[in-house]
Amino acid sequence: MDERKIEILKAIIYSYIDLAEPIGSRTISKLYDLGISSATIRNEMADLEDMGYLIKPHTSAGRIPSDKAYRFYVDSLLENLELDIERQESLKKEMEKKLIDDNEEPYKRITKALSDWLNYTTVTLVPTLRGSQMKYLKLLYLGNNLLKLLIVADSGEVEDYDFYIDEDFDFESVDKLSNYLNIKLSKKSTADIKAIEFPKEMSDIELEISEFSKNKVIDFLERGKEYRIYSTGIGNIMTFNDLKDTEELKKFLDFFEDSETIFKSLFLNSDDYETLKITIGAENSAGILKNCSVISAKYRIDPLQSGDISIIGPTRMDYYRLIRAILMYSKNLSELNDLL
Repeated sequence: MDERKIEILKAIIYSYIDLAEPIGSRTISKLYDLGISSATIRNEMADLEDMGYLIKPHTSAGRIPSDKAYRFYVDSLLENLELDIERQESLKKEMEKKLIDDNEEPYKRITKALSDWLNYTTVTLVPTLRGSQMKYLKLLYLGNNLLKLLIVADSGEVEDYDFYIDEDFDFESVDKLSNYLNIKLSKKSTADIKAIEFPKEMSDIELEISEFSKNKVIDFLERGKEYRIYSTGIGNIMTFNDLKDTEELKKFLDFFEDSETIFKSLFLNSDDYETLKITIGAENSAGILKNCSVISAKYRIDPLQSGDISIIGPTRMDYYRLIRAILMYSKNLSELNDLL
């Protein structure tokens, strides 16, 4: 996309975020000094629509940004994003005071404080792990192409799995592979285990057994994960008038009544990102969030555990302000965790 189209697209996004109504070429011409005529802007907008970046509502001559447009805009924001260090420090003092002065459950307080500050729906995931790491595993060859995998968590919990292989495997090779996997997979977080790749030099059968063992360890540890979810500011979505349909609004409110649904929709794959994750419109797994964007950030609980905090709002949200805000908030939350 050329620079002129990028400028026009960003101008449309800024205007739509502010005005919440379809944007025409004359509006852009009046609000922004782009050095081109309204007719030229109109032609460029037609091209952007053909490229999938703009949508024309049936009832209006103007255009609105598509999910593709917001994704382009957000990705460009992240390339040069800088935090306001002075604001971050003042925010940290405000957060610290709130944690000390209030007797309410701390993570509930911190979730509400973020929602009150930004006027968006906010959700916090606080994990508590029964067996945060695998203590050790053992592969046993039972003969007749049958393997048994034993997994022991540091909580003492034990699980075993049977695994049939397509070819015979001798006891010594199983023992050697078992020792290798024990070193490779034990005493690591679920996120670290997911990132492990086995060497290409492995034989097909060794790779098959290793991948099976890795996936079972991940499943075992994920099942051992318990969590608390705090959500607040649910009514803030109504201030944007983006959920105009009464039935759709009711479904949105009902969505936040079920912790399991929230977990599966927002946090099930939270190990897939390290610091920041942004899902826009149809990128969200939950259908009720198809007109929403979700900005999520990690915060550190201790050296082995992290939680997630998310902001939810319409796709026309002020991404620049909210991304910077949640990154500052999550960083401060990590540093203040000794007060929680």
